[in-house]
Amino acid sequence: MSADNVLLAVPNISEGRDQEKVARIAGADPALLDIHSDVDHNRSVLTYGGDPEAIEAEVAAMIERAVRELDLREQQGAHPRFGVVDVLPFVPYSVQEDVALKAATGLVWTTAETSGVPIHFYERAAEDRRTLPQLRRWLRETNPPVHPSAGVICVGVRDPLIAFNVNIEGSLDDALRVASEIRSDDIRALGFELPSRGLAQVSMNLVALHQTGPAKAHEAVASLVDAIVDCEIVGLVPNHVLKELKTVPLREPVRSVEQALDTIR
Repeated sequence: MSADNVLLAVPNISEGRDQEKVARIAGADPALLDIHSDVDHNRSVLTYGGDPEAIEAEVAAMIERAVRELDLREQQGAHPRFGVVDVLPFVPYSVQEDVALKAATGLVWTTAETSGVPIHFYERAAEDRRTLPQLRRWLRETNPPVHPSAGVICVGVRDPLIAFNVNIEGSLDDALRVASEIRSDDIRALGFELPSRGLAQVSMNLVALHQTGPAKAHEAVASLVDAIVDCEIVGLVPNHVLKELKTVPLREPVRSVEQALDTIR
């Protein structure tokens, strides 16, 4: 596949324990580049990449499958969620931003005709450019109409970011304290408990990679805790970040977007 016409979509679905169900929702299209599931969060992050029209079609089909397979009223997990397809950002990897905006806005009509799940926009898909945390706050405060079993979908257009988790020895209170202290314009951070491992987690979205990457975020957490057990990347990373990750104690190997695209060319 040419790297000159690639749109990425990174939906977060509210299922991370039943891997057969996750696989059915994710589908078997070659555009599916990666699946990352977490049992404690009970959440999976899917990454699709390829021709924009093909990505639009596959994401719409994935939403239909998720609405059919999942019921938000039965979902339990550490990660907060508002929908069975909770977050769906489009990333203009090597296309113009208007291509990603077209894909985002097109979902409104597609889902209205198929599943009827309301869509709310954030980042550059939203007229007011509200961030995802701001959209989540608005959803909590206003309680807008929702699909009875599927909730809502938060759809955005954004630059690449890195979802980076640091797993620590300590309690949920420790993770919440650290997340509060390191939270900034560059780092969006939450604290979670990981019952399956007997650990706590500082979960971060690194949204300004030119200023704060995984190594710097790891150092920030390390300065505030007694012991870091390991770290993990959720999904794929830009290729230039791989070298930096060699300094971080990763739990599992990491692939870049470019490496994943190479497998389907």
